[in-house]
Amino acid sequence: MDAAFFQQNLLKLLARLGRFYAVKLPFCRWTRVKALIAAQAQRTTVAGDIDGFETQLELAIWGLQLRVVVYRKRVHHRSPKNYQLDLFSPDDGYFEYSAVATNLTLTPRALWSFAAGRGAQEKTFAELKGELALDVVPTSHYEANSAWLQLSILAHNLMRSFQLHSTPATPKPRSRKRTYSYRIASMRTLRFLLINRAGRSPNITNRLLCRL
Repeated sequence: MDAAFFQQNLLKLLARLGRFYAVKLPFCRWTRVKALIAAQAQRTTVAGDIDGFETQLELAIWGLQLRVVVYRKRVHHRSPKNYQLDLFSPDDGYFEYSAVATNLTLTPRALWSFAAGRGAQEKTFAELKGELALDVVPTSHYEANSAWLQLSILAHNLMRSFQLHSTPATPKPRSRKRTYSYRIASMRTLRFLLINRAGRSPNITNRLLCRL
């Protein structure tokens, strides 16, 4: 989950239910993440231009102690995400920082890939909004709009189930990002394959035919 879900009630609920999670940590002053970064002298390499370190973050105000992995990615420009910290002024480039709070036992390298795999759901949101009108508010009535949203999601799930059970969906190899298990065609692709087909209407021996 992204940093918007870093909330006391949600973290305690996941812990109480015994669920595993990985949630982005906001760089707020009260979390003291910047102080942890400033005090850290050693880091391990995660990828070619990414390094990081693992620490325990105690949030006394919430009564929680979290396992946190802080990542630092080298970029050669000023960060548009405002992740460049004033604590560091490297001469050979800039850094973007991110932190992930998790109760998973993944290594920092595997956790980086797992957190990056969250981006796969953005394709689902884009398809729901672009092909199934999830971002449309058709009426001024709450009940009707709620039904509209549920129907959009049901249509999306129905087409995915159709591909999984009625057509040979191609399995995808497992990866560190742990995204979709199958290659699923989008609604846009299915529309062009099944509905928006090019056709001709020739008149052969006084018979009007439809050829696709």
